[in-house]
Amino acid sequence: MNILIHTMHMSTSIGAALQSCALGKKLSNMGHSPYLLYYMPPFYTDISIPNTHFSSLRDILSYIINGRYKEKARQRFMDFKSRNHPPLTRKYISIEELKDGPPIFDAYICGSDQVWNPMITHYDTSYFFPFMTSEAKKISYAASMGRDTITSEIDDYMRNGLLHMDHIGVREDTAVSAIKKYLPEAEVTQNIDPTFLLDCEAWRTMAVKPEGRVPQNYILYYPINETAQGTEILLEVKREHSLPFVTFSSSIRKGKNVDINLHGVGPAEFLYLCDHADIVVTNSFHGFALSIIMGKNVICFTKPGQNTRMESLSRLLNLNDLIVSDISDAKARNWNIIWDSCYKDIAEAIKREQQRSDEYLCEALCRNEKHNRDK
Repeated sequence: MNILIHTMHMSTSIGAALQSCALGKKLSNMGHSPYLLYYMPPFYTDISIPNTHFSSLRDILSYIINGRYKEKARQRFMDFKSRNHPPLTRKYISIEELKDGPPIFDAYICGSDQVWNPMITHYDTSYFFPFMTSEAKKISYAASMGRDTITSEIDDYMRNGLLHMDHIGVREDTAVSAIKKYLPEAEVTQNIDPTFLLDCEAWRTMAVKPEGRVPQNYILYYPINETAQGTEILLEVKREHSLPFVTFSSSIRKGKNVDINLHGVGPAEFLYLCDHADIVVTNSFHGFALSIIMGKNVICFTKPGQNTRMESLSRLLNLNDLIVSDISDAKARNWNIIWDSCYKDIAEAIKREQQRSDEYLCEALCRNEKHNRDK
C-alpha cells in the first residue's frame, strides 16, 4: 500500500526527525510504501531553505556570529533526511491547497509527535485529514496533544477533528482519558512512540560521530529548555561521577558549566552522542526515549507544565524512578541501584509495546486493504 504520513519532519527538531524516520521504516518493513506529506504553512520553518530572514538587528548580529554553526546543523538534518526519511510529496503551503488538490494514497496516517498540540499547530485541522473525501482509512499513530492541561477551546478542536478519523492511536495515557471524555464511544489505543519500533542496533547504523572533540567518557546534557533546576541536577551528577559534560548548540557561546559544546549536530550525530555517553541528563522526550532504547544511565528532569509526555512513557514502561522534579529528589536517590532495577525488565516491556503497535497498525491497514479489494 502507498501510505501518506502527516507529521512534523521539516524542522531542526531531533525528536521530529527521529520519529518520522522510525514510522517510515516500520511501514516499509511491513511491506508498504510510505511517503511524507511536505506541508509548510506560514507558521512552520522549512529546513530545506537556508534561513536568511531577519526581523531585527539582533537577528542580523546573531547570524553574523552563529550563522555558520546554524547552517552546518541544518545541513546535518538534511543529510539525515535524505538517507533515512521516506520520499516527499509535492509541497503544500495551506489546508486550502490540500483541499484543492489532495494527495491520493491508499491510507493516511498522522503522527507521531505533537501533531494535535494546537499551541504548535495553531489549531491547524489538516492533521485530521478533512481534505480527504475518499474512503481510504484515516489513522493516527502515537499522536500527541503534548499538554498537561486541556482547555475547552482545545476540547472543541479535538472533538471536531476526531470525527474524521477511522482509527485513533495516541501516545499518552492522558490523551486516551481526555478523548474518552468527549467521545465516550470512540475506540482509543495508546501507542508507544515510533522510535521504539526500531531497536538499538537499527539506530546505531544511522549514527555518525560529530566533528570536534568527544571524550571517551562523558555526561551528555540535552535540555530542551535549560532551567536552574536542570543545571543543579547536572552539577550534582558531575560532582558524583567526576565526568566532563558534553552538550551541543548552534551558538559560539559556551554555556556556564559546559566542558564541551559541539556544533553541527543533527539527528545522526545525536544518536552517536547518546549511544556513547556514560550518563544522559535531559528534559527532552526523545532524549529520554532514545536513552531508554540504548540502555543508557539516564536522568530525566521535569519542566513546568510539559511533563505529560515523559511521565506517560515512564508509566507505560515502569520507569518512574528515572524522572526527578528537583535537586533534593535527585540527591535522595541511589542512581546505580535505580538504573540496574529499571532496566531489568525493559526489553520485555518494549517488546510487549512493539507487539501492540504491530497489532494496531496491521488491523487498521489490513481493514483498509480488504476494503480496497472489495470495491
